[in-house]
Amino acid sequence: MSYKRKIRNVIAWVIAIIILKIRNLDKIIKQYGNDYIFSFYLHNPSKKHFERIIKWLIENNFNFISTKKLEQILAKEDISIPRSVWLSFDDGWKDNIENVIPVLEKYNIPATIFISTKPVERGFYWFSFAKKNRSLFNINIKKLWSLPDNKRKEIIENSLKNLEPNIEYEAMTAEEIKTISQNSLITIGNHTDDHVILLNCTEDEIKFEINEAKRKLEEITQKEINIFAYPNGDYDERVIEIIKDLKINLAATTEQSFINLKNKPYKYKVPRIMIMDDGSLKENLCHMFGLWQSVIKILKN
Repeated sequence: MSYKRKIRNVIAWVIAIIILKIRNLDKIIKQYGNDYIFSFYLHNPSKKHFERIIKWLIENNFNFISTKKLEQILAKEDISIPRSVWLSFDDGWKDNIENVIPVLEKYNIPATIFISTKPVERGFYWFSFAKKNRSLFNINIKKLWSLPDNKRKEIIENSLKNLEPNIEYEAMTAEEIKTISQNSLITIGNHTDDHVILLNCTEDEIKFEINEAKRKLEEITQKEINIFAYPNGDYDERVIEIIKDLKINLAATTEQSFINLKNKPYKYKVPRIMIMDDGSLKENLCHMFGLWQSVIKILKN
């Protein structure tokens, strides 16, 4: 973690303490009954940080549900219980094996891991590679996120020609995915093949990315893979129509809200609130329960 990031986190921790002193978090949580499901997601947290969050949720009487249970609730085949939490992870980072899985097993908590499959073969994610190897690019790295996908792939492939053969493996291997898929607590989901930005793809590219990831994951796990998370949370109605045609049962977004069962939640737009991988527990609690943005806006004003 950079020095600048550390300073930012200390300042945010102090602000979070003030917010939690002003606002009654328990009272806010109690406003949500059986009509809401708390949906949280992470990427690549440390074991200490992740376990601290899980312990807080358990100590505050939250109940964790699996993706199968969530699907049943959304289909009105089952009912929700107070303080239900649906937990998921995006990308399929290798460190999840040591930092996440043992905590889930220790507390008997179900979770879903949405995996991009090309990094399983390459060992790394294109966006992480670009950030670490800026000198190989003649383009602003941020711009890669907005280019048509065929152009992005061309730039990445050209830069790989200059890549050193010994790279740091940051994505799960096929064998690791196979092993965790046999764990009854873990559900594996589709996150496209190359973690593409779907809005930058043609219809054929979208279909390929989703079907290719499905094919590879089903080959690895020997299980049907029919749940999906939009990479970077980007989608539109065109993407949703393709998702429907591909018989996806559930698609998760990064929209920062809880699942409101009173509003007939749309199974292709399941919201999730992000838990920061490196923020303090107090700051994350403010983010998780909607306290952060409103108070920060007041402070800025």
